[in-house]
Amino acid sequence: MLFLISGGSASGKSAFAETVSQKLYQKRREGRLYYLATMDLYDEESRKRAARHRQLRQGKGFETIEQAWGIGSLRLRMGKGDVLLLEDLSNLLANQEYLGKDTAPHETILQDIFALEQKIYALVVVSNEIFSDGILYPEETQRYVERLALLNRRLGKQAAGIAELVFTVPVFHKGKELFEGLLKEGNDRYFAKGER
Repeated sequence: MLFLISGGSASGKSAFAETVSQKLYQKRREGRLYYLATMDLYDEESRKRAARHRQLRQGKGFETIEQAWGIGSLRLRMGKGDVLLLEDLSNLLANQEYLGKDTAPHETILQDIFALEQKIYALVVVSNEIFSDGILYPEETQRYVERLALLNRRLGKQAAGIAELVFTVPVFHKGKELFEGLLKEGNDRYFAKGER
């Protein structure tokens, strides 16, 4: 089962994706809960940011895997009860292209994600909404934006659920009932009065 969570910078998409992943894992009550972090730790600032993110996840049950690109080469013992949160698609695409020197990174990523999805119970993918600024970019950047849009469309077509976070409020584009079934349990904050 595949879920796609998107949103702009600081929209709350990561926290929402963590909650969805935890709820999926709790529902299944078997396997492992993985967090696949795709940030390239290339300098002190990125290492500090990753350490902060690890600290924020402490106590949430995630086993963190850090892999900036080439997720098809993951050698984990994954099973049908596992839930994996991939954070995030935009980093993975940039890293796959520039660090992995992949000439068709979007196709490689799609193959890898669909292969991972077949091995586990649920895969939650976080992506960035970067498509509405109206800015004309240089050719290389425009190619990246187009590839991310293609990834989002192809994953969205396959996904059981799609949510976009807007000012920390989820807007459900697909599978609303599925999200509600997961998140309403325990009086979850995403369905508090007035937030529908």
